[in-house]
Amino acid sequence: MMVATRAFDAGASGRFPAATHPPARTSATRELVPLDGRHRAGLLRSALDPDVSDATARGGLSASDWVENVVLAALRGRRAGRRFDFAVLAGDAFVGFTGLHFYEQRAELGELAYWIEADSRGHGHATAAGRGVARFAFDVLGVRVLQARIRRGNDASRRVLEKLGFQWDTQSKRYLLVREELARPPASEGDTVLVIRRSQRDAFQAGLDRRFVRAVTARLMEELPQTFAEADATELEDLALSALGRARAYGLTADPDMSAFVELALLISPRFDEHPFIAAALRDPKVAVGERMAALLARLSAEIWDDASQLR
Repeated sequence: MMVATRAFDAGASGRFPAATHPPARTSATRELVPLDGRHRAGLLRSALDPDVSDATARGGLSASDWVENVVLAALRGRRAGRRFDFAVLAGDAFVGFTGLHFYEQRAELGELAYWIEADSRGHGHATAAGRGVARFAFDVLGVRVLQARIRRGNDASRRVLEKLGFQWDTQSKRYLLVREELARPPASEGDTVLVIRRSQRDAFQAGLDRRFVRAVTARLMEELPQTFAEADATELEDLALSALGRARAYGLTADPDMSAFVELALLISPRFDEHPFIAAALRDPKVAVGERMAALLARLSAEIWDDASQLR
């Protein structure tokens, strides 16, 4: 899978690099495009197709209501970092859907979902799209385990999962996949390109940031239960997001540095970096930006810690 920006290639903290040129499209190129209102026609066509409707989980909704619900869930979920849904395009044609959903608090566990239009099956679209989303999950979002659920007797979906490297887990009764087991694509699969339009970058950034700080706050609440016993998880997440923005303002980009900055903001004070010593250390021109956080932590005395904790 190639990642372009029109697309992005980000670490777990979700930073976008300078723009790059997308690879030249060929007849073998598939695109994974963040699902939005521009895909209503393809979604509606799929919702009305009896060969697809079982996979789309329409329930009792009308086709048009289901389409609006899917688009709204994709937009809201992406900004919240709870789901990343993509339209699967072959050429310019909408051929299906794939998504990565997070239903539990565990940021390292994601669920793969997908369906392909009946007329477009048998061309490897589901396997290629699933592989692309799996790489996005592992390499960009830092997911450790992917799970997938399929209906009993759905042999086509089972074969797709097995081609990707998923294995049936008897305990959870789901198919599971870790990064090391993700199967390499055959040469015949062609290129799958994850495309993020510039107009969608802010929403993706917001979702990636939410996931990043959610992982930090969850770890702190687990490791220091007494310290955060009365903390509201949502308020803590909002404070962490604010701290992440300030960390970037100091030029910090590495995940460990931004994580450490957020942790200090939550443990000392949301305004800890306004302490003169700390502010100077984070802007010290004699120290490389990538080394400033480590240098600060090495010199952060109990006295400075106490003084900084008074900044509210």
